[in-house]
Amino acid sequence: MADALISFANVERVDDSLMVTWRGAPDASVFLSEDPDDAGIDVRAPDSPGVAVLPLPDPKKRYFVHLFAEGNPFVVAAERRLAMEGPYNVRDLGGYATPVGPTKWGRVFRSDNPGLMTPNDVDFLKAQGVVMSCDYRGDGEVAENPSALRDTPGVTYERYAISATGPDHSSSVEALTSGELRTFSFDDMADAYGRMLDWYSDALASVIRHVANPDLGPVIFNCTGGKDRTGLTAALLLLMVGVDDGNVLDDYELSSRYLPVDRLEDRYTKLAALGIERDAVQGMFELKRVTLKKTLAAAREQYGSIDAYLRDHMGLTDADFAGVQQKLVG
Repeated sequence: MADALISFANVERVDDSLMVTWRGAPDASVFLSEDPDDAGIDVRAPDSPGVAVLPLPDPKKRYFVHLFAEGNPFVVAAERRLAMEGPYNVRDLGGYATPVGPTKWGRVFRSDNPGLMTPNDVDFLKAQGVVMSCDYRGDGEVAENPSALRDTPGVTYERYAISATGPDHSSSVEALTSGELRTFSFDDMADAYGRMLDWYSDALASVIRHVANPDLGPVIFNCTGGKDRTGLTAALLLLMVGVDDGNVLDDYELSSRYLPVDRLEDRYTKLAALGIERDAVQGMFELKRVTLKKTLAAAREQYGSIDAYLRDHMGLTDADFAGVQQKLVG
């Protein structure tokens, strides 16, 4: 008789080990591998039912955990956030359930500011096979922190500048620091996302087409915080392959877990010196799933469905959808 199906698996780094937890099949075999598609031969027994602590052979490398229970397919899991020296919000879009199986690990990555990447970070991403970097930041953002991937051999770097306030206006952050803007709510951010979908459909489509390109390997896309422009793109990609709204919102909200508290507090301190209260501008710097939920609801009302937006407003084709499906799900 087959063991219970593994319904959930999670991997977190604790010092130089991986803490693996899962539901179902409590005595599953645990394989540690550097390949998301090959379990290899390094097999371990659980430390306790549904739990395994795996010391890493090399903490600087990325590992994938393959769980196997007799009579069931392998379940693959990994750290969702990549262990980087500079950026704090570099994540893998793998492991989300779709109608035909989970999204593949190591195919598409989302990131915050690539100007923070160290040479070791660049080498780490190249080891993951990344060959395309898509940067949503504006001219000022790039001038302040040029991408470490811009001149990296073997990585094609493309810019697709997006601003919530439009190409002819200062950014919302600049408007705050200049005193032009005094409040920015979560509803304001949902409205900003709606403007991005409307005004920058070409930029968003370009990045999605890179993901869909069967001749390209893994793709990484970024903005500055890795939460808004990047989060919107990740949501569209996951929706394209049938990830449900709940998991899409989970992925969006996960950025709040990784926002550096010290940087966030420093920003609020500087704004307080301008007489701007924290509660008045939380929508710009923090995340609530209701923001993306409202964005998706508004887009469905305006365009009829997310699929209609992607096809009719953005111009994506059946081939683009098939390419994204192949890249993310296989």
